[in-house]
Amino acid sequence: MRHTHSTGAALIERLEINDEGFGFNPEAQRPQADSALQEAHRSFLKSLTFSRSASTSKATTRFTTSA
Repeated sequence: MRHTHSTGAALIERLEINDEGFGFNPEAQRPQADSALQEAHRSFLKSLTFSRSASTSKATTRFTTSA
């Protein structure tokens, strides 16, 4: 979860010391990318589920109040 947002800890983890001072590590960071993608997928699915349940409850409410 730490890699889903640009927190201080996530940024510091990607830094490295180079000739000019500090810079971002140019190497591939596959585990962090996988973690961020998985969390984004979970969040997207949760939002779809919430959206669907909210629209279903509104439709049910409209139907029952008009009857």
